[in-house]
Amino acid sequence: SKPMLSHCVCGGVTLRFPFTCDKRMSKPALPLLHLAVLTWLRQLQATSTGADAAAHEAVVTANVEELLLRGDDLCQDASSGDCALSALQRRATGWQEALHGAKRPERLPLAVDYREDVQQWVREHADGPSCSLARVSAETANETWSRVLARLAPAFDGAGPGALDRTPWATGRPAPNTDPLYAQARAAFAEELFGGQPGIVTGVGERWPAMERWSSTEALVSRLADHIMSYETWVIPEWSRESDWLRRGDRFPDATLADYLLRNASARNFYFFMVEVVAKDPNLKAFREVLGPDILPYPDWAPTVDERHAFVSIDALGASHGWHYHPAVWLTQILGRKAWWLMPPSVPGRDPGGQVVPLTGSVEDQAKVPVVDGQDTASLNTCEYLGNRAPPPSATFCITSPGETMVLPHQWWHSTCALDGLTAAAGGFLWDMRRSLHWRLTEAARVWGEE
Repeated sequence: SKPMLSHCVCGGVTLRFPFTCDKRMSKPALPLLHLAVLTWLRQLQATSTGADAAAHEAVVTANVEELLLRGDDLCQDASSGDCALSALQRRATGWQEALHGAKRPERLPLAVDYREDVQQWVREHADGPSCSLARVSAETANETWSRVLARLAPAFDGAGPGALDRTPWATGRPAPNTDPLYAQARAAFAEELFGGQPGIVTGVGERWPAMERWSSTEALVSRLADHIMSYETWVIPEWSRESDWLRRGDRFPDATLADYLLRNASARNFYFFMVEVVAKDPNLKAFREVLGPDILPYPDWAPTVDERHAFVSIDALGASHGWHYHPAVWLTQILGRKAWWLMPPSVPGRDPGGQVVPLTGSVEDQAKVPVVDGQDTASLNTCEYLGNRAPPPSATFCITSPGETMVLPHQWWHSTCALDGLTAAAGGFLWDMRRSLHWRLTEAARVWGEE
């Protein structure tokens, strides 16, 4: 009975197609509206041909993922039971079909709330050892960096300016750019600082504004104020190509840090993770305007601001990054404590095809789930190791506290768990991640048939 509109706003979502919008609709009913619209869009797409099909495909692309994300968020807030599938969950099914032609369940495993278990473990182990890793001061780390540079520099005598570029991974440089002195020195530093092992550096961020501005939950919430950011969660099971953190459409609903805490979103293993080299708005805006300036200056041995290789992790109690590996990184704990489990790159992993394969050190390594003594150790939330499940016997355990910096060499397996009400850490890569990004985007395009 209402006129058809070119667009309207329902629950804060702009629907860019003819649809009747009832502004009197209650908030709990909005997810049902979103699902109804999604069904209509899919039917429209399936029954269209020719030019109409192309136009309708554009409508689907512009609306479906936003509807799913907002609908799922509203549904979870209303505690109304069955909620809309998130875009990531939808895409997971399509991803599996694209890789193997076999349909997986539409929903990923429901997140388990480990917050009470973590709190109990913290109470019982308050006086226990926090970390057995080797430790050095920031001054000692800087001395190691100077020695590495001095040892490598003679090989670059007479080389052109590109070989001595102090910002080898900045925009406009070749990608990957692993040959210049500073690129090689960073890789060597990560391996030599602790003899090829992970370790802790103290004093790295002592001059950072973040040490004061992020010193409490209230301070960090106030610092971020109305900045919205996109949730992420740890969803890298064996079929994944790690595309989720590269694709804007796979992120979860946007929220302020205050909203994140009020919703107890970490109970569903949601957190904020901003990797500068691939971040998009709204996360990139929050990083550039607030978080990034608070974590300067970077240590001498880290990439510069111009190279955009920093990242920030904000996790509430019980949130976890499951087992994974990547090129060398450093991460300074600023607020709260983070538990780590670590295994060397000599531990093989199971690839998406189900085969156990070694880690070769290449950015194209396929292993996704570590295999220890013939057993898969897959875990979407390794907070379960604090009382519910034993960690792999070969894993090293460590807790980082504010002011401590974890340095991880190339391709070390690791997973984490947030031990306090809110934790925040900042650091960066010691490897040209533009190379890894290029391969992952190419692989995503191959699987999805995208340009």
